Amino acid sequence: MKRKPIRIYTYPTLRECLEAYFGLPYGELIDTEWEFAGVNDRRVKMTMRKAVSEFSHRRRWGFLTGKSELHLWVGRGCSLSQAVYLVAHELGHARQPFLTPCREEKKAEAYGVVAFDAVEIARRLLRRANAQPTKRRKP
Repeated sequence: MKRKPIRIYTYPTLRECLEAYFGLPYGELIDTEWEFAGVNDRRVKMTMRKAVSEFSHRRRWGFLTGKSELHLWVGRGCSLSQAVYLVAHELGHARQPFLTPCREEKKAEAYGVVAFDAVEIARRLLRRANAQPTKRRKP
């Protein structure tokens, strides 16, 4: 199966990532209300100020355009597991089948959760493997 290559855009700040998503200057965005698909089969409405606060607290945010352009921001203190979760979540949107908005979020969320868990389990596995003394064979 041949896949279209994913182009990756990274942003140094959440502000720049949001400007790229909405196509508006941050100053025009901050006092607006945003409605988006939630994972609980319903639309979610919140002020942009609250969204910025939540994304800043999570230290990550991103979006996918055209199923092949990944836009990402990670803030200081974002862990490897959280960054992998973000990438997997957004890549999940690029995988078929493409569903209704709320179901699409659930599908992408599942990719993120699996990736996060995989990183955490792999870390534990490697810690255990590297902590075990190696036995030398007699010549």
